[in-house]
Order: sequence, then C-alpha cells, then structure tokens
Amino acid sequence: MPTPTPSESKPELYSPIGNLETPALLVDVDVMERNIDRYASMAEDNGVRLRSHAKTHKIPDIAHRQHTQSDGGGIVCQKLSEAEVMAASGLEDIYLSYQVVGDRKLDRLVHLSETVDRFATTVDGVGNIDPLAAAAERHDTSVRVILEIDIGLGRTGVEPGDTALQLAERIVDHPHLEFAGIMAYEAHVKWEAESEAEYETLCHEAMEETARTVRMIEDEGIPVDEVKVGGTATSPYSSRHPVVTEINPGQYAFNDVGEIEARQGPLGKKTAL
Repeated sequence: MPTPTPSESKPELYSPIGNLETPALLVDVDVMERNIDRYASMAEDNGVRLRSHAKTHKIPDIAHRQHTQSDGGGIVCQKLSEAEVMAASGLEDIYLSYQVVGDRKLDRLVHLSETVDRFATTVDGVGNIDPLAAAAERHDTSVRVILEIDIGLGRTGVEPGDTALQLAERIVDHPHLEFAGIMAYEAHVKWEAESEAEYETLCHEAMEETARTVRMIEDEGIPVDEVKVGGTATSPYSSRHPVVTEINPGQYAFNDVGEIEARQGPLGKKTAL
C-alpha cells in the first residue's frame, strides 16, 4: 500500500484533535472569529477600515474570513508571492506592504495588479519608484502606489516631511503611477511603551508626525486618500487619530502569548483570547 502524500493525509477542518498527527499547530476557530470581530468592531467605532495582514498565517481561508468579517476590508500581504496566492484564491482587494525590486518581480506585480479589482503596492525611494513606473509603462497600465514614511521603527520608509513630499511629487509626475496615499508603521511603540498611557501618548505622537506629512503633501495639491497605520498592539490607539483611514494588524486573529504580553489596555492582557 503506497504511503499517502501530505496533501492526501492533511486533516479536514473540525477534525477531532485525537486524529491529528503531531506536531500540529491548532487554532480555535471560534476564538479566532471572536478576535476578528473584536477588531472589526473597534475599527468601525473609530471610523477606519480594517485591512488584515495575512503574513501571520498565509492561509487563504483565514484571509477570506478576515475580509468578510471586516465588511470587505481587504487584506495586506508582505511578499509578492503571498499576494499571488491570495489573488489565485479569489481575494480581490490586496495591498502589498513591502517594496518589490527586480524587473521580473515587477512584471509579475504589474500583472497581478491587473487581475484583481483593487491593488496597491509600497515604495519608499527613487530606487523603487522609477523601476515600478518603467514596469507599468512596459505593460501600458498604471499601478496604485502607497508611499511609506518612517515614523520611528527605523526599518523601511522615507523620512517624513520634505523628503516624503518630494517623493510624492515624483510619483505624481509618473504617468503610469497613481499616488494613493501613505503608510506609517508605528511598531516602535510596541517596544517602547510600558503602560496604556504610554501607548496612547506614543501612538498619538506618531500619528501627529504622520498628519504633518499628510498636510505638507496636500498643501501642494496632492490628495492623500489613504493613510495606513497600525499593528495589533498599536491599532486600538492609532485608529483614534483623525488622519488615519485604515489599520493593518495581523497577529490579532490569534493573539499569541508574545503579542498578549506586549499589549496593555482594553484589547490587551485582560481581554485577549
């Protein structure tokens, strides 16, 4: 008798735990759905969109659940390959939050942007703005672009203020790019804040810096329609600022031990499941 392949032997949803081979990673679907609903309600209360980050799980079924439970909020992907899988599974509203480089990948990105209803990608410098524009021109199309600004994490993103304005103007000058807004990831707060009050203060300061850059760009006649911010720990605070249009948390669906320990307040240690 041949040995079953992994695809043939994988467990079905709601299979009894006793039937699973170990090691196995288990998710309580009921708890997960309550966690998704909790963040969807928080986003609705604060008047922002919940676009869930799928890098935490990379599972289309969960991404579909997040999209549906957030009333069509869409999803975020960290890698082009992840976005391609999500699009192939029927997700039609995708934001790619990391910069893509290389002509072959950029060609794939432009193709992906044309296969879904709504798509945007991220840039943070001339080195990825101009090649993206060239790829879009090769395919005689346009791509929606989000400019990332660095408001404290020090990982990716352009400096806020004048530098961000110059890059926004450069994007607008490219006929094959559409400037759609900015992304500002305030993840540094998670490592610096030790109390709910500090979360509130540091998130507010980060959003004020974001708002200053938005005003500078809009003062030059460039609309900033989308302002994307927020991880699981910071979204409950950042989403209260009027400049924010969208939050992009990912870990909130599971709330693992590390995430719970890092958080404070109404969606933190006392209530996370």
